[in-house]
This record gives sequence, C-alpha cells and structure tokens, in this order.
Amino acid sequence: GQTQLDRSVLERMSGAFEHLLRNSVSHGIEAPEARVAAGKDATGTLRIEVRQQGNEVLLNFADDGAGLNLARIRERGLQLGLIAPDAEPDEAQLKRLIFAPGFS
Repeated sequence: GQTQLDRSVLERMSGAFEHLLRNSVSHGIEAPEARVAAGKDATGTLRIEVRQQGNEVLLNFADDGAGLNLARIRERGLQLGLIAPDAEPDEAQLKRLIFAPGFS
C-alpha cells in the first residue's frame, strides 16, 4: 500500500529520518567481511516502513545487523552520566539510552 504525506510533514520528519537512517547504516549493519563470517549475505538489508495511524505518522526502521551492543551502550551511558556507577539497568532501560540527546 501507499501512504501519502503532506510535504510539510515530510519536512518536519526529515531530521529524524536522516538520523535513523544514518544510525542503521553506521551502527546496525556490519562490515561485509563480518557479515559473511556470521553466515549472512555480504550486503545488509534496511527496511523502512511508513504508515499513518489516525493523525500520526509511524516510522519503523529495521536492519539485519548484529543488534544492539548492550555492553557498549552501558559503557557510553556511564561515560555520559546517564547511568549511576552502581546502577544495574535492565535490557529495556539500556536500549532506551540510545535515544538520549548526544548519545551517539
């Protein structure tokens, strides 16, 4: 199917769209050699879904990369002071850190 969006909506979304696209390519999809070593095709896949739900536009970015490196996210969260040194955040809390301003 197709979703039609007003140009002004697209213009307001362009910054977030660009950021998500850049992160998927930079952090999500592995280098071709690593992908082949993991039994994957050398070329990564990025899927972008745009749909309208009522008055909202929903974007879904998915890639076939290695997934989030939670240890690295925790380390970065500690560096930025987003996690207390003695805290033990669960997986969901760590995943949410990637949306913190200045995280990536």
